[in-house]
Amino acid sequence: MTGRDDAVPAEKFFRFSENGNGPWEIHRPQSVIMSLVEKDRFSGEVLDIGCGIADNTIYIAKHANNVHVTGFDLVPKSIQIAREKAEKNQVNIRFEVVNILDDLSKISTIKQHSYDTVL
Repeated sequence: MTGRDDAVPAEKFFRFSENGNGPWEIHRPQSVIMSLVEKDRFSGEVLDIGCGIADNTIYIAKHANNVHVTGFDLVPKSIQIAREKAEKNQVNIRFEVVNILDDLSKISTIKQHSYDTVL
């Protein structure tokens, strides 16, 4: 037994993220992401781990050239909001509810894809 209760951190994330207003959500893409897109640093398969409500994810999908973007987040409500925002922004992004601390060999998206950039 590790003494680790995996449910506790998830519950905290769920509570803070209930309406997409977790303290980590800034409701705009981060300036460093915008700068990297401007410098054409993204290409191919891009994975955004902990994408939240997808401000960075959507910005990359909308403004970077030749990318396929995937977003993972632990919180189902965040993924729901991210999907709605992506649809509104007319970008095609694959979103999945994933606990990245789980056994990665059991996550089908990880097994079926390789990524050129991981955030």
